Amino acid sequence: MKNIFLTGGSGFLGKYIIEELVENGYNVFALSRSNSSSKVMSQLGAQIKMTSLHDEEGLKEAIKGCDVVIHCAAKLETNSDSVEELYRDNCDATELLYKVSKQVGIKVFLFISSEGVIMNGEHINDASEDTPYPPLEQLGWYNKSKAISEQYILNQSSTSNEKNTNRNSGGNNMKSIIVRLPLVWGPRDNVLDYLVGLCNKFQWFWIGGGKNYLSIVHAKNAALGIRLAFEKGDDSDIYHLTDGQPVQYRQFFTDRFLKKNVQSWKLYMSLPIPFAWFLVWFMAIVWKLFNLKGLPLLTKTGLIYSSKNFTILDYKARNKLGFKNKISYNQGMSEL
Repeated sequence: MKNIFLTGGSGFLGKYIIEELVENGYNVFALSRSNSSSKVMSQLGAQIKMTSLHDEEGLKEAIKGCDVVIHCAAKLETNSDSVEELYRDNCDATELLYKVSKQVGIKVFLFISSEGVIMNGEHINDASEDTPYPPLEQLGWYNKSKAISEQYILNQSSTSNEKNTNRNSGGNNMKSIIVRLPLVWGPRDNVLDYLVGLCNKFQWFWIGGGKNYLSIVHAKNAALGIRLAFEKGDDSDIYHLTDGQPVQYRQFFTDRFLKKNVQSWKLYMSLPIPFAWFLVWFMAIVWKLFNLKGLPLLTKTGLIYSSKNFTILDYKARNKLGFKNKISYNQGMSEL
């Protein structure tokens, strides 16, 4: 399995995935929609395939000859023009890519998801991959789109395997693997740059003081775990990847902001949690009423992340895949 088709290769995590794969002898074929993205990925060692995630025939041609598809591309709430666009790019595109991958004989389809698919609005501590999905209506927009895609992939995988077993045939047994990531961090993070901008415009607040704990994963560690997942994982496997020890939300963000030269006196503003929930509700109404472009500055997803404990376990990846940290917390901070 030497030929890998990658979506989202020009994004923050995607660049690290390309580097990890190229360093380990893989041929990376990266989807691109612009010359600027093509240039970035080419410099990292990827071969470019110009098409769109909504172009079925273009995807078939781009994927042909590959062994593995890694679907990393996704719209975030911070860069979506609308909720409809987010679901179209995250759900519809994933279903099309999965279908095309099956048609052309891909051996492994790896979907990069989020630990947020189990976010139920309450504190979550040390959750494993077996934690059940909450009702979809409890999830924010981004996490809901990931949960929908996960469930589609798992359902398609189990249905296909059942058909092949019943027919006793040698059908296309494409392995479907899901990797769930918590907050991904490291150099070249555009989201961090966006948050630094909020700090410098006095638009950053700690929700409830920022005392909650969360799991994180450095982009280099995530890229290693993703490679190990398609190399050693089995069909319908789900893997959590983390740096290991959880971090306190306020301390982790403060450490990164100070590394980005944010003045410490700008980091003392807080919002009570009940008032933050009111703002989420109020902003959602205003955006919908006036048909404003983009999504609100504060969303349900962002509020829960920044005010509730959300830690996950990655024992499965460490025990089954041999996953381990490639870079430590202190090393990662020194590179920012």
